[in-house]
Amino acid sequence: MKKYGISENRRRTCKAVLPALLLILLMLAGCGKSDVASLEDEETSESLQLPEQDVIESAAQSGWEKIQEWYAAGMAGEGTYEYHDAAGNLFQSNLDPLAYVNDYKRSGFSKIGDGVGDVTASYKDDKYTCVQGIDVSSHCGDIDWEKVAQDGIRFTFIQIGYRGYTEGGLNIDQYFEKNMEGAIENGLDVGVYFFSQAVNQQEAVQEAEFVLKALRDYAAAHNISTDKLLQLPIVYDPETIGKDNARTNDVSGSQFTSNCRAFCDRIAREGYKPAVYCNAYWQAYVLKMSELNEYSIWYADFWSYPQSPYHFEFWQYTYTGKVDGLGEGVTVDKDIWIIPK
Repeated sequence: MKKYGISENRRRTCKAVLPALLLILLMLAGCGKSDVASLEDEETSESLQLPEQDVIESAAQSGWEKIQEWYAAGMAGEGTYEYHDAAGNLFQSNLDPLAYVNDYKRSGFSKIGDGVGDVTASYKDDKYTCVQGIDVSSHCGDIDWEKVAQDGIRFTFIQIGYRGYTEGGLNIDQYFEKNMEGAIENGLDVGVYFFSQAVNQQEAVQEAEFVLKALRDYAAAHNISTDKLLQLPIVYDPETIGKDNARTNDVSGSQFTSNCRAFCDRIAREGYKPAVYCNAYWQAYVLKMSELNEYSIWYADFWSYPQSPYHFEFWQYTYTGKVDGLGEGVTVDKDIWIIPK
């Protein structure tokens, strides 16, 4: 990746001395330590720091009005939009003129915090409402899902597996089955995600087959019909690692987009709803969003509102969330699911 326009990412952490680009190239985790460490290498790091709230609120107004005119159009017109990275730097990107855009209103979003890292976001207007969720992986450890449900969490994305970033092996998340059992037993809507390091479409399809087999095996072991197993999408999570030995270092944006389509098309043929995970950087400089119009989008952005003009259904809004039922000191990614009324 040679572009230097940067957005908020997932809960990846980096040393504070690294340039902002490296902060952005590291993304999803699920709980209080990075999944990168489990993908074949260790990571020593300090937490990525977000800007102060007053910086967020003052900067939040500068780009919004400019893109608002495209929000209600249904498809983006020619032009540009702006977004801020985790350090508050402002970037501008060209709109994909054929990509679907959302019709959410800036005034519908709210984000409040407890002053020590935890925040809760919501969205509501005359057309939409939302429910709260979390995404989890083995890094969360043992979870008391009954307490999670009692704390107001209504849905979850569970990591089902990942591909190693050096050797490329396919691995099941060791807590996948346990998390599925706990979430289902306590009435949460469930989706799954796969952390991809595919370098071509063939590997992306291989990852899809891996996911489908894991779901079939789980359904058979628990005497559940596969068509009743998930209420939420199967999410493709393509990411770059930012290390010299990472197998995806030379993968182009067009190839990443093709990989997304290959994975999602295979998932859709099996009758599941596919989705793609991405953040502002990936939308601006990596993926061709108009080629993903038919898929649901899970969008990550730790700003005070989601800065994407494109359509999305789920917003991952913090990596420092606190939810009852997780271990002491464990933080978690929190999300909202925006639902038509």
